[in-house]
Amino acid sequence: MLKDIFDAKTMPPNAVTALTKVDPDTIRDWRRQGIIDGIGEQGSNGRWMYSVADCVVLWMAVKLAGPKGIYMELNRALALSHRSALRVMATAVDGFWEEFEGQEFSEYFEVLVFDGDMDAGSEEPIRPCRVQSLAKLDDVEFHRLEVINVGHFAKTMPAEIKGHVIAIAEAYREQFAIQFDKLLRSRKR
Repeated sequence: MLKDIFDAKTMPPNAVTALTKVDPDTIRDWRRQGIIDGIGEQGSNGRWMYSVADCVVLWMAVKLAGPKGIYMELNRALALSHRSALRVMATAVDGFWEEFEGQEFSEYFEVLVFDGDMDAGSEEPIRPCRVQSLAKLDDVEFHRLEVINVGHFAKTMPAEIKGHVIAIAEAYREQFAIQFDKLLRSRKR
C-alpha cells in the first residue's frame, strides 16, 4: 500500500526535529498529553522512531495550528494532517515530476463538508471531496467546510522533508507509480 512506503519508522527524534523544527521536548510533552497518538513507534530498546509520513503530519499540524495554536487546536490540526498527509506527499512527488518534465504544477483542494449541529455534537462530515476549484462547491448545502490546500502544502513543504519524500518515491518508483496513478485518478474526480 502507498501509505506503507512512507511509513517506515527509521528516523530518530533529532532527525524529526531537524526536519520539522518541533523540539523533542515538545514531542515528548504532546505524547504524554495523548495529543500525537499514532505518530512514531517505541522500539524494544525504549527509543522512539519516526517515519517521513510522521514528519509531514507534524509539519502540517504545526502550520495549521499556528503559533501556540492561535489558528486551530493542535488536536484538530493533527487530525486534518493525518487525513491529508499522504495526498500532500503524493502531490509533492507529482509536482516534482511535472516540473522536471516542464509541466505546470497542478493544485487541488481537499474539502470536508459538514452538516449538523456542532453545539449538540451531532456534526458529522457529509462527505470528503477533492476539487481543483472551490467554485465547484457552489451548489453544495453545508453548515461548515474544512479545506486543505493540498497543492500549496506540497509546494511549500520544506526542501529537507520533500527531499526525503522524493527519495522514497524514487526508491519505490515502480510500486509507487501504480498506486500513485490510482491516487491521482481519485483526486481528479
